[in-house]
Amino acid sequence: MDKTGGAKGELPVLYHSFPRFSSEAPRQEISAGVEVLRSLIDIGLILSPETLYFPHCENDEEIADQDGSEAFQKRVCFTYVREAELVKHCALFGAFALEFDIVTLRQLGAMPVMYLPQPVGTSDGHRFDHFANNVVHQIRDVATLLEEIADVENLIRDSLSKGEQTLIYSNGDKIGIELDIKSIEFLLEFLKGKKGSYRNLVGYVNSLASLIYHVDSSRLSCYFRGVDLEYYKQMEWRIISGLRTDLVEIDRELSNEEVCRLMKLAPLFRKPMQTRDGRLTAFAKLSRAITRVDGKHILELARCVWVPDVIKANVESVFEKAALNVSVSTIPYALVLQIRADRRAV
Repeated sequence: MDKTGGAKGELPVLYHSFPRFSSEAPRQEISAGVEVLRSLIDIGLILSPETLYFPHCENDEEIADQDGSEAFQKRVCFTYVREAELVKHCALFGAFALEFDIVTLRQLGAMPVMYLPQPVGTSDGHRFDHFANNVVHQIRDVATLLEEIADVENLIRDSLSKGEQTLIYSNGDKIGIELDIKSIEFLLEFLKGKKGSYRNLVGYVNSLASLIYHVDSSRLSCYFRGVDLEYYKQMEWRIISGLRTDLVEIDRELSNEEVCRLMKLAPLFRKPMQTRDGRLTAFAKLSRAITRVDGKHILELARCVWVPDVIKANVESVFEKAALNVSVSTIPYALVLQIRADRRAV
């Protein structure tokens, strides 16, 4: 039965496939897939970082400058795929896959990606295809504005705790302006109203950065090269880092031991990545994990784990030794390899 086909009583399902980094070498893929499963058991689902860049003029590489915006993301991704299409999907993204029903993922805070199309023509003032890029720029500016307001709020609190009544504001060579601290405090409180806190607002605005993605695969070069809708077709959902209630936080920081393990697992995790504050940090050190939810291991919330048919018994043994109740289904691995061979032949 097509589990995602909308049959009465059936829930839509989403998949997280792996190991994409070794999908060209069968022996390496199976070995790496089992190692990823072992890391999933010991560490949990990895929320990995990525930085997307949206140039100010993405359709013109010659005049693009540093005025663009960077979207700093930390998330784990799932794709909406019908079971009948799963083999083709695994041929591209890796022959192992975790299957979750949509209700479970939504309870974990999963949301669909907001796909933003790049401009498709020269900006001449008569077209509106730059709107999506401008949305990213404005999200950046709103987050910056809120951070600055939060900084002023902290400054006011520090000044009041010291018994100060006024602040002197000066901008370069201009004469300083004397500001009444209590008046500023009143204004900030009035603007905030019942909105919680400025820091909380900053967090929500920044969280939008983890939910956006490009429509076309040409985003890899930052500049538009043609419409193919490759990313849009994936119908991706994400759980982003930092979700929390008053009682629990969805993800956690990795231990040094776990960071080292990820670095050994794949070269990707050893790559340096520039953070929001400009530091270069290893990919693994910026990653986070979801290990247990409501006392259950994250893998026990999956409907099943799909693995190559040639390795099923081995995987079942791994789960048995870990005392995890996880259902194992199989992918016809010979068909996966044939699909890949056909693609390379085209």
